[in-house]
Amino acid sequence: DGLIPTRVLADELHRWRSADLYETLHTALAKRAGRLLTISTAGIREESPLWPVRERALAMKVRRDGVRLSADSGDGSFALRELSAPADADWRDLGVAEQVNPLTSRATLAQRFASPTQNERSWRRFTLNQWLDPAAEAAIISPDEWDGLLDDSTGQPAGVTCFAVDVSLERDVASIAAARWMGERVLVEVVDSGLGVAWVPERLVQLTEATASMPVILDEIGPSGALASRIEEWDVPLRKTNTREFAQGFGVFLDLVREDRLRHRGDPPLRHAIEGAVTRPLSDARAWSRKASLNDVTPLVAASLAAWGLTTLGPVRGGGFLGATEPVTG
Repeated sequence: DGLIPTRVLADELHRWRSADLYETLHTALAKRAGRLLTISTAGIREESPLWPVRERALAMKVRRDGVRLSADSGDGSFALRELSAPADADWRDLGVAEQVNPLTSRATLAQRFASPTQNERSWRRFTLNQWLDPAAEAAIISPDEWDGLLDDSTGQPAGVTCFAVDVSLERDVASIAAARWMGERVLVEVVDSGLGVAWVPERLVQLTEATASMPVILDEIGPSGALASRIEEWDVPLRKTNTREFAQGFGVFLDLVREDRLRHRGDPPLRHAIEGAVTRPLSDARAWSRKASLNDVTPLVAASLAAWGLTTLGPVRGGGFLGATEPVTG
């Protein structure tokens, strides 16, 4: 407020949390006949300030020529230029993806398409630039698929446990999850989930002292990174993940689900997280998105990191070896 700009560049408007700033800038620009340029990929329908702008544009004079969509106001004050695949396009056609992404080679697109972390919804949104319904975006793991992985036994598998912690962007909630081998499958559970973050270090002390466990997995780059020093003050061993490893956590979790190698105990916070989970691009892979997800995903992120830690750093199927060279004895 107070500034009267003449030129504004708005980047990724579909990610903005509200329309307040956009409307303020738009109003201020009108005072000096300024110009506003918005550059953005597609988002979730009705979920961002960009959606109503696009809807108003589509009520104007619209032209569609293949992947090129244009809309213009009668007085020349507004213009939309969009590269997006038509709704009836075959989403698996790399030729269409090439047209929407003219600066990306076919080889690079083919590599992304073949990635084990790729799925139809993310490809449509981030590569084909198609707007998705909230319900469709939330169905990375369907309710039926998740229910089919339920283990209703009451006993706890023997062996080492891998704990992981995650914190929301607003730091108003945190979750601790655990992963254990159950035969050749991985059992994931939400051990604790609560408001704020102050309770986390002491709770981790209680858990690690009571259980034979690996170092606690923590995303150093994300919101939980600020907790690392406080947790270490309590002498809790940590394994901090980098960006690549955080993305691997998503891939490992999804692979375990798809291969019927994951089990859970029906934790409500974890199911709620899965119902609203959305992914985001991360380098050449994908990861859970704390910002875009429809529900609190800290239980899901923590469970994914715990599963990654157990399967990547821990004992193979509950025995055999720890790491690469340290045998399990006793």
